[in-house]
Amino acid sequence: PIADIQATTKLNPKSIISRLSELVKAGYVYKSVNKENQLELVVYGITTVGISWLNNIITKKINIK
Repeated sequence: PIADIQATTKLNPKSIISRLSELVKAGYVYKSVNKENQLELVVYGITTVGISWLNNIITKKINIK
């Protein structure tokens, strides 16, 4: 959930939601909305394309150092 990301990163929740929206549009992350007992739980997960993208970014940063 967004609250977990916010608690860990100390970032503004609106910034987190905006960035996650960009990642969903790019296909790197998927969004799943579960509705139970009148509660709406939004969960994000990384796609296989997102794993490849993230791996490339990390590899580039490691190679720069």
